[in-house]
Amino acid sequence: EKDWFREGCLSFPGIRGQVERPTKVLIRAQDVKGEDIEFELEGFTARVFQHEYDHLSGTLFHDRMPDKEVAEIHAKLVTLEDNFVEANPILADDIKRVGPKPETKKVFGIF
Repeated sequence: EKDWFREGCLSFPGIRGQVERPTKVLIRAQDVKGEDIEFELEGFTARVFQHEYDHLSGTLFHDRMPDKEVAEIHAKLVTLEDNFVEANPILADDIKRVGPKPETKKVFGIF
C-alpha cells in the first residue's frame, strides 16, 4: 500500500511537495557486530526512513514528486541551486541541477 504526503527536507528549506511512498517497509541490514537483522517500519517512520535512504542513493525528495508539484517549486529549487553555486563556485560542475521546469497539461480545465 502507498500513500501521499506533503514532504519537506532540511536540505531544501521552505520547499514542500506531494510524494507517494509505501506505507510499510521491510529493512534487512547488519548490526555493528555484522549480524543480520530484519525489522519492519510503518507509517511516518517508514516514510522518514525512505526519505533518508534516498539521500544515500542520490535521490532527492523532489525527484519523486509528480511533474505538477515540481513545476510549482521549480523557481525555488533553481534559486537554492544558484545560491549554492555562488557560495561554492568550485563545486558548480559537480552538483545535480534540477533541470528545466516540467510542463503540466490541463485536463478538463484543471491541473
